Amino acid sequence: MERKPSKFKVSPYIHQSNKMPKPKRFPSIVVGSQKIIPMSILPNVEDSHSLSTLESLVVAYVFDVSLDKSELLVNFQYEHASRADFLTLGPRQELLDVIINVFACKLNSFENKFKGIRPTRCYLPTTFMRYIYIPMHDTCPDHWYLCVINLHQHNIHILDSLPSIERDDMRTSSVRTVVEECAHFFNLNGHVKNLSSVPIERPTWVDVQANGWDCGVHVINHMRRSNFMDSTIRHKLAIELLLDDENSEKAIILDKVQNHAKIKRRRV
Repeated sequence: MERKPSKFKVSPYIHQSNKMPKPKRFPSIVVGSQKIIPMSILPNVEDSHSLSTLESLVVAYVFDVSLDKSELLVNFQYEHASRADFLTLGPRQELLDVIINVFACKLNSFENKFKGIRPTRCYLPTTFMRYIYIPMHDTCPDHWYLCVINLHQHNIHILDSLPSIERDDMRTSSVRTVVEECAHFFNLNGHVKNLSSVPIERPTWVDVQANGWDCGVHVINHMRRSNFMDSTIRHKLAIELLLDDENSEKAIILDKVQNHAKIKRRRV
């Protein structure tokens, strides 16, 4: 009888090809009476079109156009979204920037859990590319002022709470230099053509500080003042946002989802 070859003589390529990798198992969690698999930041592609019973109820509630469109559905620390915002996740709808910003906030919250553990990612919201705020520092009088690049209206403002005849030209020149560097760094040429030729303005409505030390506070106040996928995948995005633990409205919405489902059953 012919002996089987030693494992040391078997080609590693043939040996490995005969083994099928085991499917990755995800831990399940129980929400109410439903056992579901929590969605990760990169969900399993094969499962992207399937909805659990709970997810189906959430979709039915969120996308019910007969309900209050102003109802707050997601409230993260810095971003929030109403039903009207979520309706743009419906089929063939143009997605609002609000949903993109909420999802960026969700991703940043996820990344914050790994600070000091691994290199983290930063997800910028769409509003980052609408206005760019650059705190500027004049070292001579030790003074802070703010440069604001408005990419929609194609203008650049200097918000200076303590203008100076002797220093204004230098501050304007400094802003121009920084703006040109920003245009190169953020590749803004597609947003504002010839950014270096956009005039720099000093709005007259800027308050003048009453002392020599509140310039930084004025800068902060100016920064605070500023004003093709299928429906299942879109619904998955809505579900992921609503069921995220960082959503302070999650428990309230889940209660409303259950009540909404009961009302629908009675009508049937």
